[in-house]
Amino acid sequence: MPTSPAPTSPTPTSPTPTRPADHRAWLDLLTGDAVADVLGAALAADGATLESWSVRHVHARPGAEVTVAYDVVAGRDVGGRTVRGPEHLFATSARTSTFRRARGDHRDRADRADRADRDGGLGPGVVRLDDGRRSVHVWRHPHDPALPGLAAGSTPDRVAERLRAAGVRTVVVRAGARSRGMDRHALGGSWRAVLALGETIRLGVRVAGVLRRADADVVHTNSLRADVVGLLAARWCRVPAVWHVHDRIADDYLPTLAVRLLRALARRGPRAVVANSEATARTLPGVHDLTVVHPGYAPDQAVPAYDARVPPERPVVGLVGRLSPTKGQLELVRAARTVLDDRPDVRFRLVGGALFGAEAYADAVDAEIDRLGLRGAVDVVGFSDDPAGELDRLSVCVHASPVPEPFGQVVVEAMVRGVPVVATDAGGVPEIVRPAGEELGVLVPPGDPDALAAGLLAVLDDPGAADRRARAAYDDATRRFPARGTADAVTGVWERVAGRRRRRRT
Repeated sequence: MPTSPAPTSPTPTSPTPTRPADHRAWLDLLTGDAVADVLGAALAADGATLESWSVRHVHARPGAEVTVAYDVVAGRDVGGRTVRGPEHLFATSARTSTFRRARGDHRDRADRADRADRDGGLGPGVVRLDDGRRSVHVWRHPHDPALPGLAAGSTPDRVAERLRAAGVRTVVVRAGARSRGMDRHALGGSWRAVLALGETIRLGVRVAGVLRRADADVVHTNSLRADVVGLLAARWCRVPAVWHVHDRIADDYLPTLAVRLLRALARRGPRAVVANSEATARTLPGVHDLTVVHPGYAPDQAVPAYDARVPPERPVVGLVGRLSPTKGQLELVRAARTVLDDRPDVRFRLVGGALFGAEAYADAVDAEIDRLGLRGAVDVVGFSDDPAGELDRLSVCVHASPVPEPFGQVVVEAMVRGVPVVATDAGGVPEIVRPAGEELGVLVPPGDPDALAAGLLAVLDDPGAADRRARAAYDDATRRFPARGTADAVTGVWERVAGRRRRRRT
């Protein structure tokens, strides 16, 4: 979200808005210009003025519960001179009793705010925006916030806007709250999965209505949940379905019951299946029309030439990806301790938010940073809407997944930015890093922090070899993984499947 100018004289008194009807209205309120007064009032408690502000993270929960983290620039008058610097403020529209669920550094402050609110006053540095039923509280965060949540720019409505602007006819069919909250770990027969089944069927009926009105030739689905919904809708409309599978359908990646169900459906349901890697394809035995199509990168994700990259002056190791047990942030934090013992000049960055209920894992990562004494050496950045910019800040990009990943898109994204890679030797990653036996990066066993640390030190201590690998990786990735090749291959599957349908109809 673009930076918004602050009012010239922020008022210390919180405004009183009309009560928003739902979480979207709260989101509009907490990201709109009216919030500047509240932010200004929060800073005024410490004698600071609000110079500018922008939204850093957004987490919108069902039931009108919205949390926002802000980047602000605060000015202070110190001895006749104005000092400006960044601060971080945190706001939520939830009732004060829900603050006790806030993460780590927020918890004590939130409890104090809750007690102060019950006593009829507000704690220091806390501002309330009260509509009579709900309150918005704002308080400082002592360091760069790693707020679990979603970027405002990633909502279905924003994606739909971009598609429509590109001339693509787009219809958003919204899922129910239960099915939206399902992740791949909840697919194994839990009570949540049972409750979500009814919503899935209703969603399939609604999607079928869209397909009939569109007179679709092919239904393409792009996630495990969409595979089931799309298959139901396609069968009802007698339209062929193409599954695009981005997950390994294996017991080490999914619940056993989900593996059996999805493999059975893949053999009998879709007319064709596209797998994102050979590793994914190997987990789909018995599928007759199976095509491997590696995901591609967009042209603006790559530097124009390898020599155009400007590496950072100070060594920075980073992992770009959502905070999740399958991404390996804990493994990297543990490896960081070993690396820093040998190379104290290295800094680490964890870029990505905690999605799909991974807040507990994010807390565990924060706790491990503190336990190992790494606060200040490891930056937990949170969500970034500029992954290419984050990759450019790195000397080494780490892929640390402790379980075999289906592909490893961030490895390709790092290669086309010219960044050296250390990655786990499992799943689809070797298809990227070791094509035909050529070593384009350093591969290490998954789930082994000591091996990961050794791989990082090998890159950091021999920059000449790292540069040679990164140059070869750039040349290989820009040749093998452009998005145009991915689009052409998937379009070929659609045309083949649609051609069969047309022949049957005639």
